[in-house]
Amino acid sequence: MESLGVQDGGLGHAGLLIGAVAAITAAAAWWPRVAYRLSVAPLESPRAECLSCGQAFAPGRRGWLRGGSACRNCPQPWWITSLLAGAMSGALTWRAAAFTGEHLLILTCWLAIIQAGVLLSLIDLAVMRLPVRLVMGLAAIVCVCVGTAALLSAQPQLLLTAMMAGLAVGAFYLLAALALPSQIGLGDVRLATILGFALGVNGWTAVVLGTALPYLLAPPFALALLLRGGSRKAQLPFGPFLIAGAVIAQFLTGS
Repeated sequence: MESLGVQDGGLGHAGLLIGAVAAITAAAAWWPRVAYRLSVAPLESPRAECLSCGQAFAPGRRGWLRGGSACRNCPQPWWITSLLAGAMSGALTWRAAAFTGEHLLILTCWLAIIQAGVLLSLIDLAVMRLPVRLVMGLAAIVCVCVGTAALLSAQPQLLLTAMMAGLAVGAFYLLAALALPSQIGLGDVRLATILGFALGVNGWTAVVLGTALPYLLAPPFALALLLRGGSRKAQLPFGPFLIAGAVIAQFLTGS
């Protein structure tokens, strides 16, 4: 496959850039309903109706498929997360240096992280939890993409470094969860491990940066909540900052 780098300004790159932004933006518009229904306590069944207006969701798959606001009777600014997802996907696609098989797999891996990150962030913001099944589903996609990329590029060290990075980041966050159980949960540990694994493809600089950035991104958000009258003891969902920090680190160090 011919490499189409960013510096080439080729039509192939422009087409992929536009396609990635359009696809991720459109797909993210369908997550508010899914996130709302899954924003429940562990072991609870998904929500069957809107808690604000009492509108029951349709049975079966139709009850999960809705673009825009979670409830047709309760408009929400759903487009914010959709546009953010599109912007992040566009930035990473633009940043990609080449579109050979292994590079496309790594890009696909990060587009999946962005897409799943939107859903996980919406749930975490609502109920302070990251559902295990969603996190493990993302883990499977990331492992397949990175593993296949290492195989196609004949670089087994790529997979080895990613595994070591994932273990290192996971161990760091596990210690943080044990030391600060009210602020870091096991869902954060699982997600951080996956993101560390994905960042390991770019080397340890990316891993360190992706681990540090969430702690730089969270304080301004916490300060904003305090200024709006929030409690100092209020818990802050950490999942969105893990996702944002990893995507920024990938943008700064990826190739």
